[in-house]
Amino acid sequence: MNPVSNHKAIKWYTGKALYGPYWLDEQLQRVSVRTRLLSFCLGLLLILGGTNILLGYVIQQREDQEAQQKLQYDRLQAIADVRGNLAAVRHYQGQINVAKVIASAQLELRLAQTIGQAEAELGESLERVSKFDPQSAQIVRDERRLSLVVMKKAIAAMTDKQSDPLTLAMQTIDHLDRIENTLKTAGNRERQRAEEISALQMERARAAVTFARSIIASAVLVGVVFSLLILRSIIQPLHTTVTALRQINAGETVVDMPPISNNEFGDMAQALRQFRDQAERLRHLAYTDELTGLGNRAHFDEALRAAVSEVGKTGLGLALLYVDLDNFSAVNDSLGHGAGDRYLREAAQRLRRFALLEAQVWRYSGDKFTVLLDSQTAGEPEAWRERVDGQAELLLRGLAEPFLLDGHMLPMSVSIGVALFPADGSSSEQLMSSADAAMYLVKKSGRNGIRFANPKVTADARKDLVLATDIRRGLEQNEFEPFYQPIVDVRAGRVVGAEALLRWRHPERGVRPASEFIATAEASGMVQALGEVCLTQVCARIAHWQKECDAIWISANLSTRQIEDRSILSLLETLQARYLFRPEGLTLEITESAMLERVERAQQTLEEVRAMDYRLGVDDFGTGYSSFVYLQRFPVDKIKIDRSFVERIESSQVAVAIISAIVALAKNLDLEVVAEGVETEAQMRRLAELGCDLQQGYYYTQALPTSEFEDWRKNWVPPRWT
Repeated sequence: MNPVSNHKAIKWYTGKALYGPYWLDEQLQRVSVRTRLLSFCLGLLLILGGTNILLGYVIQQREDQEAQQKLQYDRLQAIADVRGNLAAVRHYQGQINVAKVIASAQLELRLAQTIGQAEAELGESLERVSKFDPQSAQIVRDERRLSLVVMKKAIAAMTDKQSDPLTLAMQTIDHLDRIENTLKTAGNRERQRAEEISALQMERARAAVTFARSIIASAVLVGVVFSLLILRSIIQPLHTTVTALRQINAGETVVDMPPISNNEFGDMAQALRQFRDQAERLRHLAYTDELTGLGNRAHFDEALRAAVSEVGKTGLGLALLYVDLDNFSAVNDSLGHGAGDRYLREAAQRLRRFALLEAQVWRYSGDKFTVLLDSQTAGEPEAWRERVDGQAELLLRGLAEPFLLDGHMLPMSVSIGVALFPADGSSSEQLMSSADAAMYLVKKSGRNGIRFANPKVTADARKDLVLATDIRRGLEQNEFEPFYQPIVDVRAGRVVGAEALLRWRHPERGVRPASEFIATAEASGMVQALGEVCLTQVCARIAHWQKECDAIWISANLSTRQIEDRSILSLLETLQARYLFRPEGLTLEITESAMLERVERAQQTLEEVRAMDYRLGVDDFGTGYSSFVYLQRFPVDKIKIDRSFVERIESSQVAVAIISAIVALAKNLDLEVVAEGVETEAQMRRLAELGCDLQQGYYYTQALPTSEFEDWRKNWVPPRWT
């Protein structure tokens, strides 16, 4: 067999070309769907109409045949009626003849009436026969008339005995026999004709049934073929359209689009192309970061899951690099969001530039990026780790160059956490968690570095991440509140102030000090929110205490972020308007480390705070290498001697000398000086001897909740130190 023909036969049986020649299908595709459906309906109507006409014709033929049969049966019945009526007439005629012979006039009269009725019925039946066999009817009439004449002669002969009655009787019988033979012949002829008609009817009926079956089968076949052609011309484009829609929804880049034609499916194909283009634009928007042009988090999550699934099957290597910019917040806060956007675009371009060919780069969120690197081929684990390390080092060095932006030479560095599959996670979530934990450790240890994840090193980091989540929940549930540690003037013997120290009323672990969560809050970016919570409650408490006669001032710490992004200014304005407290009742303290990073911006912010009549203090004074220099640049009202000097005041002359110098410096600069960490009476007395009268520490009391602090303050008995 010809291979082409064989192929077509296979396609026929598999249903590919089941519905007819291709050229006819092409012709149908040029016709509108409305026309096809209308033609389909008209075709069905024609088939049904033709079938009904054919059935009507067959039924009519059958009725005609039945009518012919009935007519033939009527003829046979008419002949039988003639024979019966003749027999009745002969019977009555015989009785009349007997009456004549015996000369019974009364009997003859009665029989004459009866035979008259029989004669009338005979005439009617002969009239019916004469309609289809006039010759036989006429013979019967003639022979009967002759038989009656002969019979009369015979009766007369029997009466007057002039003739031979036997001869006449025999002549009468001959006439009657001829009548009987004529009727018998006519009956046989009509019976034969009835049989012929019946046979013909049977033959015609069989032919009609065969013809009807053929016509109906042909109509059904034509209808099925026509219907399948119409349905195929509609279903095939629909199937192509649905397949294309599924491919578009699946995100496939190569889509089998239906052809454009001059019908409704052509319009659908055109609309589908527009939908595909729009879907591609939407997918691009949905999976692309508008600022950097990199893939966004949704795209990364999908790619990471696919990569983990693929690598899990092939056994190749997969590395996830979690990259976080170290200086973005400072750039964004100091130079504005426009500069921050340009800074992010530069970082994205450098990541593209220094990423290996097989690496993929995404912007994960904010100033965080992710890089996926696969090994392409199976190799030694050590060689693969070296390649990943080389990629991370290349990114670290490539992004370490300063960035010139509007005349500002901005530093740029990154912290990179690296997680390897499957050692650091067998799922995309675990892998991301490990890389995040490793990056967190880099941030915690000073930034601008690389850290590979491993179960032992990242366990603490994961705990910090869990703690960060718990802190966020605690903020939502209002579990944080300030406790107050009193600041006393030992010389005056009274409480002059208090330091607000944030505490966490954890629902499971009880009250926790800030030392257990503040570092995690700083690393996770929630320290500013904690500061706002603390400052809000402190301002509300100051407003309440200022209504009393013996109001005291409260000191609260500021975070680096509040100073750098200048959010403290708007927060103070909001709280002042809400609680209507006097600003001098609040002292805002800043650690030296907070001032060291951005001195000029901190100076501007603090000067504006001081202009609002709030007091400023320096916490942990004396621990920084430039403490005295900063006293000249910031509008400070108070300094606090770090507890490390107070702890050694009894054992170290150096500590005594430093404290004395700080006290002298404060007096010369007209600053208040407070010593924190006072735990013994000896420390209290020694500090007072050195001129430091304002003190706080466990010697007096630990930090207390608001109600307990108020009770302690009412019941406190000043110590005697002289």
